[in-house]
Amino acid sequence: MNFTEPHNQSLNLCRFSPDLKYIATAIENIIVIRNAETLQVSREFKHSTLIQCIEWSPNSSLILAANLKKGDIVVHDINDPTWKKTIKEGPAGLLNVKWNLDGKSIMCFSDFEDPPWFILAERRECKDFIGVYKCDTDDWKLLN
Repeated sequence: MNFTEPHNQSLNLCRFSPDLKYIATAIENIIVIRNAETLQVSREFKHSTLIQCIEWSPNSSLILAANLKKGDIVVHDINDPTWKKTIKEGPAGLLNVKWNLDGKSIMCFSDFEDPPWFILAERRECKDFIGVYKCDTDDWKLLN
């Protein structure tokens, strides 16, 4: 059995891209993108805060990094190192962040003890909507 040289990472943040061409690792405030076959570094993205979460888009062209405690999300295009978008969640903070299946939108999750509401921001037919759901039972109900 052959082993590679060890590669640094923090918080167990190591993710294969969905197309299996790349491996992304986070080392404190840097995302390192490696070719999955050769393990050669192909891109590095530096952040101003500690990276606590990384996620690939479904088409493997975008990667997001988040600092959950500060509510900061940064999205990078691995084919265009100059392209970068930032989302600031604000005082609600983040519990988790995930790509939507379409690969064009990101779902942000926060957690509150009371009241038992779930709010979903979504876009349908080029219009933005906010859905308020009551989720104190197993069957969630849309209130608006």
